[in-house]
Amino acid sequence: MADSADISEVVVPRHIGYIVDGNRRWAKKHGLPTYEGHLAGYNALKEVAIASLDAGIAYMSIYSFSLENWKRDQDEVSNIMKLVMRLFTTDLNEFDKRNVRLQVLGSKIHLTKSMLKAIDAAQERTKNNTAGTLAICFNYSGQQEIIDATKQLIEEGIDPTTITPETFEH
Repeated sequence: MADSADISEVVVPRHIGYIVDGNRRWAKKHGLPTYEGHLAGYNALKEVAIASLDAGIAYMSIYSFSLENWKRDQDEVSNIMKLVMRLFTTDLNEFDKRNVRLQVLGSKIHLTKSMLKAIDAAQERTKNNTAGTLAICFNYSGQQEIIDATKQLIEEGIDPTTITPETFEH
């Protein structure tokens, strides 16, 4: 068992990322509907995020819904969107009370006007919070990011022979 000197030397990471995966498999394994798996995952992730903040982690990234997920059954997607909306509305109160800034990273493709409005309102409401940052990587796709960056380079008239990793990063 570690003594108190060992515990005081624990290094808390500055940034931690969580990848949401396996909720459907968990529900199936437990004989539950898919939605129950997503709800259980949502609740568990919320608890983990709060515990991470309480532990002093300054930045958390949650990879929660990729563009490819839109290909799932429409009922499943609809239920996931309800959980996401819950984060941006009702559950936002808890993160705001804890002085946590919420940032949403990803594409606006396929999102409803009400979802976009909720995202904007959540980010605006928490923009000056300083106890930590919760980045929701939502509606994202690595391939789409490459396509968007390529389109931007073309629009800017960049000579293809001058493109470097640094150019792409910019």
